[in-house]
Amino acid sequence: MNEPYDYSDLLGLIKSKRITHEELARKTQMHPSTLSAKLNNNSEFTQRQMRAIMTALDKTVDDIPEYFFVH
Repeated sequence: MNEPYDYSDLLGLIKSKRITHEELARKTQMHPSTLSAKLNNNSEFTQRQMRAIMTALDKTVDDIPEYFFVH
């Protein structure tokens, strides 16, 4: 199995934007349980989902590595 990703920076960003996981899931057209599974390393984010999350959190695609590719 691959080493799990560390989404603590992403979780911190979500918290700093004062958005709930349910709101983020809705804005990114994901089911809340799908988002939860991905944040808990039970499933991987797709490129489309990463882009949608960055857009929902007022970030750019250039910010994706900082939030999604940290082990």
